[in-house]
Amino acid sequence: MERSDVVLRRAAPTDAPFLAWAMIEAERGTDPEGEWDAVLPGPPDAREALLARIATTEPEHFCHWSRFLVAEHAGEPVATLSGYIAARHTHAHFRRAWYQAFLEHGHSVADALDAWARFGPFQHVSVDLPPEAWRVEWVAVHPAWRGKGLVGALLEANFARARAEGCDRAVVATALENAPARRAYEAAGFVAFARWEHDDYRQASGSAGNVYLRRSL
Repeated sequence: MERSDVVLRRAAPTDAPFLAWAMIEAERGTDPEGEWDAVLPGPPDAREALLARIATTEPEHFCHWSRFLVAEHAGEPVATLSGYIAARHTHAHFRRAWYQAFLEHGHSVADALDAWARFGPFQHVSVDLPPEAWRVEWVAVHPAWRGKGLVGALLEANFARARAEGCDRAVVATALENAPARRAYEAAGFVAFARWEHDDYRQASGSAGNVYLRRSL
C-alpha cells in the first residue's frame, strides 16, 4: 500500500457497525447475497444491528471486534479483516453471543434456534484445521477503495499479529467463483490445498463450494 493517508489499526468496539457490514459483504463475495442474508433474512438494518451487537458481546469469539484490523481514512473505516485461532475463539463462545444478542434485540430463544439451524447447509463446506492455525476471515473493502492495495497491507499486518500470538501458519477460504479474492490471497503467498463442494451448500448459497488456501508465517 502506497497511501500515506490511510492508517492501519486494531478495531475498537465503536467500529461494530462497520464490522457488521464487512462480515455481510465478505460472505457475499461476488454474489448479491451470502450466508448472513440466508441465516438472518429480513430488513438489512436489522441484520446489521444484530451482527454489530454480536461483535461486541463477550466472551471473545471469532466475530468479536477485538479480532479485527481496520484500514482508516480521514477517521472513517474503509477496509477490514479478522484473524483468530479457532481453538481459542470458539463456536461455543460465538453461540453464547448469538443468543444474548437475539434476546437483547427482542427475539425469543426459539427465534435464535431457528436462525441457528439455517447455518446447517453452510457447514458442509468447512474443513478440519490444525487447532493452532491462524484463520483469516471477514475480508472486506468499501467499494470506493477497492484495488488500492488495502487487502495486502491488512494481510501483512494480520500476519505480524498472528506471529506475535504464536502461530506459524495461516488459512483462508473463499468461494470457488470468487476469482478476485483468490488472486489477492495468492498474491499474499497463499496456496490452495483443499476444495470442498456440497449440494445443500449450492442450493442455499448459489455457490458450488469453497477453496481453502494456506501459507507459512
